[in-house]
Amino acid sequence: MAPPRQPLLLRIRNGTVGISVALAAQAVLYKHMWKYPPISTFHMPEWPVIFFELSSSLTLLLILALLIARVIFWPHSFTVEFDNPYRTNLFLIPTLVLCLLLLGLPTGAAHILNKGTALTVTTVVLLLEIILYGRWLRLKSHSLRDGVNPAYLVTTLGNILAAIILKRTDCPEFAMLCFVVGVLFWVFVLLSALQTPSVHEPDHTGSVRLVHAHQAMHVLFIAPPAVLAIAWFHLNDMQVDIGFRIFFFSALAFLFLIVPNCLPSTIRAGFNIMWWAFTFPLTAFGTAALIYLVEIRNTVLSTITFIYCLSTTVLVVIILLISVWVQVTRWKEGGIFPDDPLQEWAMEQPTDPESGTVENTSLTPLNLMGHVSVENGTAMVALASPASTSDVVPLIGTALSPCSRHSQSDEVGLL
Repeated sequence: MAPPRQPLLLRIRNGTVGISVALAAQAVLYKHMWKYPPISTFHMPEWPVIFFELSSSLTLLLILALLIARVIFWPHSFTVEFDNPYRTNLFLIPTLVLCLLLLGLPTGAAHILNKGTALTVTTVVLLLEIILYGRWLRLKSHSLRDGVNPAYLVTTLGNILAAIILKRTDCPEFAMLCFVVGVLFWVFVLLSALQTPSVHEPDHTGSVRLVHAHQAMHVLFIAPPAVLAIAWFHLNDMQVDIGFRIFFFSALAFLFLIVPNCLPSTIRAGFNIMWWAFTFPLTAFGTAALIYLVEIRNTVLSTITFIYCLSTTVLVVIILLISVWVQVTRWKEGGIFPDDPLQEWAMEQPTDPESGTVENTSLTPLNLMGHVSVENGTAMVALASPASTSDVVPLIGTALSPCSRHSQSDEVGLL
């Protein structure tokens, strides 16, 4: 594989913060696990909670520092990602990390989660969502009519997590408001996403099997109903009723429908940063399953649930170790951060001489539900412009070897 042509800062995308989400979700999982019998009777230490809290916090600070440095040296990089209809939704991920860190605080630091902290974080979440929801309504390029992908589901999770925080800090009415808004936009995004046509699979010759980046992202469909079940449990005074069961079994249905279909293609595509998309939804479902476990009191299902929860931890640790290994051993080839086609496209566009930013970001290589192909070893993408015209441009411009086509095509996405 050819070495990357972009500096490291330009290759780190805003969705990389999702690594911190996966680690923080593990802290919440173990905090719930330690509460429920029979584990609670053993008075297990909180070191897994502390470990994942610290790991998530340090990862968040490191990635945010790199993203801030990128904006300082390449101001246009922020504008290009924010104007992209898919990547703009990922700007909410840091707020998800903050919510999860507050919910996963160990006993000794529980005082940090108070009414003032909850209202501050919730206000930030709501302000960002007002901006994003407004863009859905005002901008044709961001309209839900033109198709969405699972990245839009990130914008619904902030409200739901904020509802849990507010309920735990004795703000029930505000918590219910956030919960209702989260449910409404989850339904809107879900209906729009299910009506979006999928990207074509490889041509009839079968010479090149391209796996689209959306395959791994589809696992995000599991996260909203799982988190909604947890939120409903807290809003309903820790009671498992019909509302909890509706959300929980919705998440279970998505789990059985999506994972068996996405996992094989993702594995065939080879390791890339999109594998992190599996971690948070599966962990969130494990947390909801722990809550349901107390209600059903079935030994067999309890054993299966605990094995599943531990397997999510193993998955996170394995992906983390592989990510570090790939980044260290293949840093000359870009590691887990290959060239970003969106930033490369932006660098080739005319810029405003005064501001130094790209003049027109309404049409970008990722402003599409486009079709990916390989022509003469070069990854190509069909652009769908607002004027309903189409064009074909190279994504990376570098030759793709047979062993690298999978990983490069998977990077035609969002993280």
